[in-house]
Amino acid sequence: MSIAVDALKQVHLVEFLQTHYGLEFQRAGSGYVTRSPFTADRQPSLTVREQDGRWLFKDFSSGLGGSIIDLVGALEGLNDVGQAIRRVRELVGGTVTGSLPLPPASGERAKRYDITELYQRFHLQDPGVCRDYLLGRGIGAELVEQLIEEGEVVHNRYQERSYCCFAVRDEAGVLRCLDNHEIAGPGKFVLGTKHVYSRDWTQLSASFEVFVCEGIIDYLSIKSMDGGVGIALLGNQLLFDPGLLAHCRRLVTALDND
Repeated sequence: MSIAVDALKQVHLVEFLQTHYGLEFQRAGSGYVTRSPFTADRQPSLTVREQDGRWLFKDFSSGLGGSIIDLVGALEGLNDVGQAIRRVRELVGGTVTGSLPLPPASGERAKRYDITELYQRFHLQDPGVCRDYLLGRGIGAELVEQLIEEGEVVHNRYQERSYCCFAVRDEAGVLRCLDNHEIAGPGKFVLGTKHVYSRDWTQLSASFEVFVCEGIIDYLSIKSMDGGVGIALLGNQLLFDPGLLAHCRRLVTALDND
């Protein structure tokens, strides 16, 4: 039997976010705070609290707010509320009460996963299904082989499903997040804090023209057509360091209708 929507909103949101998205929380009065997963804020701007038996969040950095359904939809780029509900049900896995310990008091660190450790584990998996997935999405064969050879694409096997997992690194080469695309379905999720993706870091700040798209698949599709220099936002919000495009005079956007 599917978990009722009202029951989903009663799931302990802090425990849920710690477990599935690796967010670190600190107590703040009667609620909890963490850094925004949507922006590059330096101070905690996302608050989580329980109200009348339901858990709510407010991200003051991006302006987003609502229930667990709204949050998962935003984190995974799900524009349809039905998809977001199904994804929450999948993650909750049939239970509506948490069994994890509450986050520690302010000043202590919450337990979280290590994306570098996860990446190393995924890198041991056979990437063949990712190769087939990307070729099937129209990505150029040469580019696909480069992505696999360079370890930028790895295979994440999660809950008996295969995901094409992109290692998203910043301009310094530091791993910032893992962007997962379900190979046999519409599911998407990000492990770690979202960060723009590019293979053009050395060219971006000096480029006169830059294309901006929403997802990595869109970015790779454009690159397969020799589309120049660009970035993928991992979502539909224009949130990145403007210095990244210091010399840009022409911005070409390739975004979905949302």
